[in-house]
Amino acid sequence: MTDQPVDRRRLVLVSAISSLLIGVTGLVAYFYGGDVPRGTFVLGVDIGGKSREDAERVLHEHFDARAGEPVEVLLGDRRVVISPAAITMTLDVNLTVGKAMRGSPRLSGRRASPPVINLDKDLLVEQLGGQVRPNRAATAVRGAWLTGHAAVIPPAPSS
Repeated sequence: MTDQPVDRRRLVLVSAISSLLIGVTGLVAYFYGGDVPRGTFVLGVDIGGKSREDAERVLHEHFDARAGEPVEVLLGDRRVVISPAAITMTLDVNLTVGKAMRGSPRLSGRRASPPVINLDKDLLVEQLGGQVRPNRAATAVRGAWLTGHAAVIPPAPSS
């Protein structure tokens, strides 16, 4: 066996390439860590980089206490306050996190993932006196609930 001198340039090049590959692998693992892509927010709550179970727990912690709070509805010149129970309105945490998991991680910035809020449109229309378009009313109420804002719903035109 012959002893050849070590080619220092080759050694430096191999070391640099190896370090770069290890760094890139670590960065990719960081951004794809967890079930929910990094930078994902639901109603202002950061669930990015978390496992599905942790993301669901965080949403429950933030919203379960407020889930029974009524939503204020401004219907023309009327103000109506509706209990979520009266229209069977619930935040579907499981489906919300499932939808949030579909997406790519963000290198920077935020990605808003909308919550999945279920409600009974017929009960909502009944609570509002039947003078609304069901889909428009449901969208407005879903958007206002859990945020503390009032839902503004224009009355349906008379026929």
